[in-house]
Amino acid sequence: MIHADETTLQVLREPGRAAQSKSYEWIYRTSGCAKHKIVIYDYRQTREQEHPQEFLKDFKGFLHTDGYQAYHNLPAEIVVVGCWAHVRRKWEHLYKTIPKEKRKDSSAVPGTATGTVRLAKTPARDAGSERNIILVIRSASDDFLPLFKHAAALIVEDDDHEGRAVTAGKTLGIPVITGAYGAMGALKNGACVTVDAGKGVVCYEGLE
Repeated sequence: MIHADETTLQVLREPGRAAQSKSYEWIYRTSGCAKHKIVIYDYRQTREQEHPQEFLKDFKGFLHTDGYQAYHNLPAEIVVVGCWAHVRRKWEHLYKTIPKEKRKDSSAVPGTATGTVRLAKTPARDAGSERNIILVIRSASDDFLPLFKHAAALIVEDDDHEGRAVTAGKTLGIPVITGAYGAMGALKNGACVTVDAGKGVVCYEGLE
């Protein structure tokens, strides 16, 4: 697995080029799981696709990068895997088009789900064998991501301004309610509830 990206920079006193010229730093690095962690900065004057083609000509494996076309014209031995962070940004931009006062009632991630309440006040790295939980959190920080995959639905107390909960719901295909102020106090661990994100309600012991 190799991660790749490129960014602009300016080089002063480069022979034959003005100081204001735009150049590129192509970055290649091994994955965080690699035994030997390596980061390589490859300076180039342009953003042409010939640069990754040349650098990766002997590489075989997975290339983790964004949607820039230069990475998608490589040999068949290189399998490009997309970046979820870039996908998330699109959902964040969409979510932010909804006025703040309407977000808690928005059906941005509609649907219904029934499950057992799990109040998560602090991030947990291991959700154990729990499945189909109704995950209730104050704020959808990235530290809660290990729990998201076990959730049948998400209930978030804050307005999810950065769109993390909405993104998780879209990715996992589960309903999400945001702006559910007081949910941590109103719901009890282990209770069976039904979440209707389209209506923005939670049915608890027969009551909404």
